Amino acid sequence: MLYPVPRSPPYRAGGASACPAAMADDCNGSPQRAQWQPAHRRIMRPMQPRIRPATVNDQRAIWAWVWRSGLNPLNLNWRNFVVAEVEGQLAGFGQLRPHRDGSLELASLVVRPAYRRQGIGSRIVRALLAGQQGPIYTVLRKQVAVVLRADWLSAHP
Repeated sequence: MLYPVPRSPPYRAGGASACPAAMADDCNGSPQRAQWQPAHRRIMRPMQPRIRPATVNDQRAIWAWVWRSGLNPLNLNWRNFVVAEVEGQLAGFGQLRPHRDGSLELASLVVRPAYRRQGIGSRIVRALLAGQQGPIYTVLRKQVAVVLRADWLSAHP
């Protein structure tokens, strides 16, 4: 048996019916499909980060967030960083650290907790990898939970 889903947040009815008397059926008598949608998805608009090269003004914030995240704060050069800004706030950053052999290391990727799970880290990585030639490496700690999506791996072999 299908039960009606309230039309007020955090729910959204999937049917096109506007019939107020509709309970388990819409105005045409056919079963109505409802979809649950979390309230935070309705309220929050997707944030479009501005990805840009880091400036000297970002240096202190980068160092502080690297330190808070438990990453290695040695050899941080703000010129190697790309930052993501959302509404003027630093949302995340990452760097390509050059090595003596000419290879690059994808390092110090940090997204502030309030901005996580919104694709900002992926956009930072794409910006860092754009136009790069040669080997690029990264080092992952065992404690860090890394989720690699198949679509990201296929796009970045």
